[in-house]
Amino acid sequence: AIVPMPFAFEVGRRQKNAREGLAKLRPFTDTLITIPNDRLLKIARPDLTLDMAFRLADDVLRQGIQGITELITQPGLINVDFSHIRKIMQNGGGALLSIGVGEGEGKARKAIEYALHHPLIESINLENATGIIANFTGGSDLTFFEVMDALNELQGRTNGQAEIVPGVISDERMHDRTQVILVITGLGGTTMPVTLQPRIVQAQTPIVPATERLIPVAAAQARETVDAVVGASNDLDLPAFMRRRVR
Repeated sequence: AIVPMPFAFEVGRRQKNAREGLAKLRPFTDTLITIPNDRLLKIARPDLTLDMAFRLADDVLRQGIQGITELITQPGLINVDFSHIRKIMQNGGGALLSIGVGEGEGKARKAIEYALHHPLIESINLENATGIIANFTGGSDLTFFEVMDALNELQGRTNGQAEIVPGVISDERMHDRTQVILVITGLGGTTMPVTLQPRIVQAQTPIVPATERLIPVAAAQARETVDAVVGASNDLDLPAFMRRRVR
């Protein structure tokens, strides 16, 4: 389950209901990922409107669900299927979902480092992790050695008992870049936040996410407000809908 938590200014009944709901949900879910909306403000401009703050929170929730779905549905050189997801997440407890992007030499290792030190999350201690899914997406220049080097780096941060399930997807638009999606479980009773990055693609071959194809009106409304919030920023820390330009 992926659950957004209210902003700090949403005091009173909303905060109380959210915490009570989280406590009631916990016994009925294998893995629980919470999204603290307040952390989204770390990457937002000071003039962010209230309406855009809520849209930003909604988009991160959308990316979390889409990220896990794409782990299963996108074919790859090394596939991560539903059985892998279920095995890692079953009785997973507190969990983290994060995405990082690396460029240039050692791009796979850099992607791992970025995912583990993202501005929206606290430092991650993998000592208690019981399972990790690491799904890489890269071009034809992504080598076997780079992936193995990144996985060894990830394994070296654990207690040696965590099961790591790798996946590799080939995407020629990711030349000299690598993206990794990490799903880390077993982080204890206190659930960890989610942080996501957009997939980097070349401008001449835009990809329309499935959520936009299914909900064109909502997607159009989100795009209308992009320039007013972030302008022409290319900051990789920004969520997808704030980086998406009107075409």
